[in-house]
Amino acid sequence: MSIKINLSTTIFCLIFLLIGFSGYQISQAQTTNVLSLPPIQLCSVIRDLKFGTIGADVKELQKYLNNNGSPLAQTGFGSSGNETNYFVNLTKNALIKFQQNNKISATVGFFDLATRDFLGCSKPAVIPPIVATPTTTPPVSLCSVTRDLKFGMIGADVKELQKYLNNNGSPLAQTGFGSSGNETNYFGFLTKQALTNFQVKNKLNATGIFDSATRDFLSCEKENNLVPKVETPKQGNNQSTTQSEDNKYSISGSITGISDVVTLHNNNNDIITIKPGDSANFVFPKKIINGSAYNVTVETDNLNQKCYLKNNIGTINNANVDNIRVACGLGLSYNPFTMVFGGGGGSSAVINTYTVAFDGNTSDGGSTATQTLDYNTPTALTANGYTKTGYTFSGWNTVANGSGTAYADTASYTIGTANVTLYAQWTINTYTVAFDGNTSDGGSTATQTLDYNTPTALTANGYTKTGYTFSGWNTVANGSGTAYADTASYTIGTANVTLYAQWTMDCGASDVTFTYNGDSVTYGVVGNNTTGECWLDRNLGATRVALSSTDSQAYGDLFQWGRPADGHQLINRTTGLPVNGTQTPAVANVAPGTNTFIIPSADWSSIDANGATRSANWGVSGSSNSCPTGFRVPTETELNAERTSWSSNNPAGAFASPLKLPVPGYRSGSNGSLGGVGSYGFYWSSTVNSAMSRILYFESGSAGMFSDNRAGGFTVRCIKN
Repeated sequence: MSIKINLSTTIFCLIFLLIGFSGYQISQAQTTNVLSLPPIQLCSVIRDLKFGTIGADVKELQKYLNNNGSPLAQTGFGSSGNETNYFVNLTKNALIKFQQNNKISATVGFFDLATRDFLGCSKPAVIPPIVATPTTTPPVSLCSVTRDLKFGMIGADVKELQKYLNNNGSPLAQTGFGSSGNETNYFGFLTKQALTNFQVKNKLNATGIFDSATRDFLSCEKENNLVPKVETPKQGNNQSTTQSEDNKYSISGSITGISDVVTLHNNNNDIITIKPGDSANFVFPKKIINGSAYNVTVETDNLNQKCYLKNNIGTINNANVDNIRVACGLGLSYNPFTMVFGGGGGSSAVINTYTVAFDGNTSDGGSTATQTLDYNTPTALTANGYTKTGYTFSGWNTVANGSGTAYADTASYTIGTANVTLYAQWTINTYTVAFDGNTSDGGSTATQTLDYNTPTALTANGYTKTGYTFSGWNTVANGSGTAYADTASYTIGTANVTLYAQWTMDCGASDVTFTYNGDSVTYGVVGNNTTGECWLDRNLGATRVALSSTDSQAYGDLFQWGRPADGHQLINRTTGLPVNGTQTPAVANVAPGTNTFIIPSADWSSIDANGATRSANWGVSGSSNSCPTGFRVPTETELNAERTSWSSNNPAGAFASPLKLPVPGYRSGSNGSLGGVGSYGFYWSSTVNSAMSRILYFESGSAGMFSDNRAGGFTVRCIKN
């Protein structure tokens, strides 16, 4: 793509070079890098260039970098002779290298003011000596300026300021650009230094900005009331008053097709400067009174840019004027309008208009209004307003599937002789799944990147933990969230997530087969990661692991403390009745040799009052230990540790634990009846307390350890040695 440099742009650049050349020579003398002079096109850049910027100024920057020790590439795109208009990674990296090599304190990777200063593009010349001279009355055109004028601005108001400075002892230059009779619309360094000189010698704050303080000094506030006051009688009395704001009306309209700066004037005393990228709608700052004439004119310093007006001349007739039209274009060879005189009225256009409709193309939110464009007039597209969950808008296309012509958001678009529809294009977002070892002591699992709302197999676990087996992932570290198996399918939403490894204690064999009450049974083994203990997965006598806290098939049998599984403990959980009856009184041994339940004493045995023998029998190798080999009845300490690991101190917490403890109730040591079934849990320990023994107890309101008579029938859960 070739770069066209028009005459006005060249003039503008020459002004900048003339203004900044001496400063550039100074900066060159202070650096050890041998750099070439920046070209006119580069020094004329007044905007910051950064990643994503498009334009001929980007290409000029690339040329300069390629020729000054920071090339974009050696060959191919971006290399010398192959520069482009696009500021992407090659340009950014080369600019960063240039800034680092020359120790420029700038926004890294941005062609900003600091970088332009280093190149000498914005170095002011030495301010000439201050010579005090009287000031003349400022002209109306200067006092009508309502905006602050400063470096980089463009407009007819800048030219008026230059004229005033040249005629009041602070000339921009003696000859050539900026001198009297050679003023321009550009606020460069000549203008800034002359204004600073003026401010210093008149004891103003030397900002180099034509601000409100400077305008006050010129007594412009006395000149600004350009509209005469008109006395009109009030109804109902003979007094008169000045013209009110209600009798003033605004002048506004729209502009299309600009590719360079345009200045609009109304009656030569109200000014608007419009740049490419500004709003297409404009309103003049000053309102004018009813009956006044308005005359809008246009000025552009780009000789190739032609502008035409419509509805631009007329008289205010009790209404705001909002139909002024300005159409511009490079090389525009015909007037697209017929001139219409009159205020606040209609228009008749020669140029045809067509519409651009915007289709969300599977969007799920927002909207973008249809846009009306003049034929063959470059116009910025309306900014996208659509959204799509989990996707990023990437531009427009003439075909829904993206196979047509693509346009960036707010890109310039030139419409032909038919209405068109542009379709939103979407790029799917990606999010990450991080894997947390959650107390692991070895291995790792890499973070995984997933497309939004796309089912994907999770990365296989790579963590290890000594003495534990990996059991899956969970969204919460303690396992209370959503669980996922290893390599399970996972569908990610619109945020990054972390999954936590879950661990099960390695308790050896997962099943244990043994003889209980004359029958061969097989129970599972479970571990509690918190306590570090392994247990049978159900109560002695239960037919299955509890499915709920009140699962009767998981209740199991009820033992008198210290007795073997001789049949006295059996409970038919289908009928809810004991299998065997009762007998009295207490027996004088610790192995009764009977299958009946012994009542009504506090202890079923009349010997072993301190329980030492029976506690030993329920131990690791005791004769009354009904647990399978390698298991025993737990101590009070071991049962209490399980209780304190629960999520709540009640039956819900007992069931939610790894042991899934249900509420089997008890058998009375007084009469042998069942009670508390489905409400209470009583679990024996092997620990004695004087004439009683310790049990784990829980019900709806509480849980804890306490002592009870040994004749009562309670549940037994076996712990691994």
